[in-house]
Order: sequence, then structure tokens, then C-alpha cells
Amino acid sequence: MILKETCMHAATCEKAKGLVSGGIAPIDLVSKVNSYGLASILLAKCLGCNQAFECDTSPRLENGNFDVNVRAVWGTLVTGNGLSHLNELLAVLDSPGLSRKSFLDIEMKINNWWNEYLQADLDRAIGEEKEIAVQTGVFIKVCKFMH
Repeated sequence: MILKETCMHAATCEKAKGLVSGGIAPIDLVSKVNSYGLASILLAKCLGCNQAFECDTSPRLENGNFDVNVRAVWGTLVTGNGLSHLNELLAVLDSPGLSRKSFLDIEMKINNWWNEYLQADLDRAIGEEKEIAVQTGVFIKVCKFMH
């Protein structure tokens, strides 16, 4: 989305068009505003009019976390590892790691997602088993036996 907005700006900004006609790229990646684990917020600037554009390097999920960080934590957890292992791998890749607070926050959200999913799946399975028991008459026999 931000790339589209930046390109549209460069195509309509008269000063930027002048730069392009002279062989100069109209947009410059100025700096990194901030880093959040594997995600960053970058700042691009139109060299014609100096309008700035912020760009996230990863989409944000509804819960506010960056998608790439959630995927990194999830991948770390399913391989039986933790924060230390993830940050060691990221250090070898010369990438910023996640803070303990961020890792634990994302880990708790993943745990809650799985608990919700598993509870819904368990409720569905219980309903199916009950329906089968009622259809075969086993449910009624067991209820009579318990009384």
C-alpha cells in the first residue's frame, strides 16, 4: 500500500517528475524510524518536495503484532526452542532479535489461539460422539445405567 502511495506521489509531483527527466530517482530511503524485532519502520522521502512516507516492512496483525515476529516466535516454539535460540539465530543472520517482553507477549497470544482452536475442536468432537451415541442407543443405555 505504501509503495503504491509513494509511486503515485512520485508520478504526480511536478518536482519529482523534473528529477526523473534528469535521470535522478525521485524517492530516497532516508532512514529506519524504528526496529521491532524482525520488523522495521522505514522512512522514504520525495526528493522533489520532501514529503515523507513511513513504510512497515511487515504487515501488522489485528492484535498489533508484526506478522514476521509472530511467525518467528511460532516457528521457534514448534521446533522446541525459545527466545535464546531465536535470538542466537537472528544474531548470526545479523538481524535484530526480539525482546523477552515481546517474545512472551506473542507466545501467550499463540497459546490463547491454540487453546481457543482446540476447545472448539473438542466441543465439535464431543457433539459428534454424543450424536453417534444417541443414534445407536448407547447414550440412552448409559444414562439409564447411571440412575
